[in-house]
Amino acid sequence: KGEDVLHWAERIQGSLEGDDSPELAATVQYLMGSGKSYMPRALTEADEHYAAATRLAGEHRLASEIAIQSWFGWGNLSLRRGDFELARKKFRETMTLARATGDIYFEALSYNNQAYAALLAGDLPDARTTIETGIDFVIRNELMRPRQYRYTTRGEIALAAGELDEAERALTVAHDEARVYDNFTHAANIQANLGRVALARGEHARAEARLLDAYAAVPDAGATHLRIQIELWLTRLYLAREDIPAARRYLETARRALAGSGRAALQAEADALAAAVAVQREEA
Repeated sequence: KGEDVLHWAERIQGSLEGDDSPELAATVQYLMGSGKSYMPRALTEADEHYAAATRLAGEHRLASEIAIQSWFGWGNLSLRRGDFELARKKFRETMTLARATGDIYFEALSYNNQAYAALLAGDLPDARTTIETGIDFVIRNELMRPRQYRYTTRGEIALAAGELDEAERALTVAHDEARVYDNFTHAANIQANLGRVALARGEHARAEARLLDAYAAVPDAGATHLRIQIELWLTRLYLAREDIPAARRYLETARRALAGSGRAALQAEADALAAAVAVQREEA
């Protein structure tokens, strides 16, 4: 996916000779950032392209879809890099532009991603308030496709709060919605989160089945971050089951993928799990 986007960005860039349109220049930078954000070890370069795209949009006051998508993409990139406060800032900027241009679809997405960034930043009250406002916005505007993301985030917030029944209800709704739209990558993400719910309940066999199903469903291209995250969740499961060889296997796979990738939050999670694996090995 990333390589395909870069291919088209380079083709557009090659056709720009003599064309000084800031809109086209911003489009190329956005596409370069988007393409590199899906590549395993190009997040820093992607960040530079998104910065260039949003700078062009600001300098030339481009209140356009490219400006909105550039801020939104930059927010998602910040999530992957583990800078959750920066992500919150960029999603707020996305929402401001979406409202200014009447783009209700990206306004809806901005509610969701702001809530998710708040969750990852540990701000559960803001995450909950934001996602409920977002769900109300989606219902009032009869937007169907964003529902899958809304209910996923609601479920993850409930999981973080220890509300396991509500987490399972919301995630089940989200999974059904994702399948309606053939969003198989997101469906895998939801299935993995249902595995986390089972793990929180101590249902290890059910958690293993769901996490392994999700892992098998992750596409080979364009989903590096999700694949690594599921590997770390599997590591956590096998630690809980005291299956050290399995825990080490998934952890080592994740750490190889993380090397040089710039995914700070996942790296910190992997380091903490490595320490836990080492302790269990000593006690075994």
